[in-house]
Amino acid sequence: MASKYEELYAAAITGNLSRRQVLKRALALGLTIPAISALLAACEDDDSDDGAAAEPDSDDSEEEVVEDEEEEAEEGEDDLDDPDEVESDLDVSRADAFLEDDGWEYEGDDRIEGPYDGEAGTLNGAGATFPAVLYSRWFHEYEQVTGVRVNYQSIGSGGGIAAISDQTVDFGGTDGPMNNEQLENARGGNIFHIPVAMGAVVPTYNIPELGYEEPLRFTADTLAGIYLGDITEWNDPALVEENPQLEEIDQSILVVHRSDGSGTTFIFVDYLSAVNEEWAENVGVGTSVNWPIGIGGNGNEGVAGEVVQNDYSIGYVELIYALQNELGVGMVQNQSGNFILPDTASVTAAAAGFADSIDPNLRDRIVDAPGDDSYPISGFTWLLAYENMDEEDKGLALTRMLWWCVTDAQRWNNGLGYARVPEEIVDLAKELIQDIKVDGEPIFPGE
Repeated sequence: MASKYEELYAAAITGNLSRRQVLKRALALGLTIPAISALLAACEDDDSDDGAAAEPDSDDSEEEVVEDEEEEAEEGEDDLDDPDEVESDLDVSRADAFLEDDGWEYEGDDRIEGPYDGEAGTLNGAGATFPAVLYSRWFHEYEQVTGVRVNYQSIGSGGGIAAISDQTVDFGGTDGPMNNEQLENARGGNIFHIPVAMGAVVPTYNIPELGYEEPLRFTADTLAGIYLGDITEWNDPALVEENPQLEEIDQSILVVHRSDGSGTTFIFVDYLSAVNEEWAENVGVGTSVNWPIGIGGNGNEGVAGEVVQNDYSIGYVELIYALQNELGVGMVQNQSGNFILPDTASVTAAAAGFADSIDPNLRDRIVDAPGDDSYPISGFTWLLAYENMDEEDKGLALTRMLWWCVTDAQRWNNGLGYARVPEEIVDLAKELIQDIKVDGEPIFPGE
């Protein structure tokens, strides 16, 4: 790993790779946040011009540009990044660099291979924005495998829950599980939650005097204290206790939060509620809450933008947004007392920590997970499907697509900063998929 890092660093400082390419390869290598930050810093001269930064593809190698043009010509109207099909506040032009197979392969003998007689040719879904770019790649690939076209509209987790509840889509998407009342009000009966990816919500900050090689350390009490408005200065003794480098930072903390409802907010405040009694009693959990303090940003990109533009600010975003905007990413103390950097391995560890006790319906959250290596602000993103369906062709197509999402499709997760679903939970998800029925009979044509 060290030699690969050195090779990548050399390519960064010589300008042989663009910042986008360096970030892509660093993620594929599984490097730590400080290592990635150091690599990106080495690329500063490469992207120093504002115009170059606005057009990240402009410094690609000639070979890659040719490949991109050939792909666009081949896909035509089916372009992965067609905004009419997938909307996301993630910079898709930059994120596309990560949308590739990272070498992992599903080894099961129950793979989805080729079309299936009698299945529907089209599936329609809507919901969470967080996984929209991943779904864009997945569903493009799935059409190549099976011929089934999967249309996904990124309208937010609340919209996904509403759409599946009203039966206006074949499946929904959400980063926050449906509550009991929502399940009871769904027109088509019981809805299954199929976890297909996991992500980290990270505290991200902008303190000009500090580099990112030594990430700030946050405890449950300091994070909750900042967002409750109890900790207002960067050199507060509670922060300095774990971060001596803050002792000389005599500046007020500008708190940034989401202004819109989101699954990202749900995961973050779910964590704060789990670890802080005052937060649980006075603010609570939801896709949006009444924030005690701070300014709002619309979407992950909006929060990241506010943090970029405001010195001495702190916000929370999905991991990939912090990396794209080259922001500091904090370590968070877990149940075991260890300060953990967010990455795909520590998020998978969080889910694995709950594997033995997770509810079979898989609606459980995984914040504040047990385990020495678990990152505590982690969450699932789910695809939502009815237990009982009316149409055989849709049932065949949907169950096969869901099966593919928890098996073969997992190869693309890590490349964009999503974590793969651990095997123990994949096995439980498979059981739910096999329980989906049409006319009272299981419809999945596999095992």
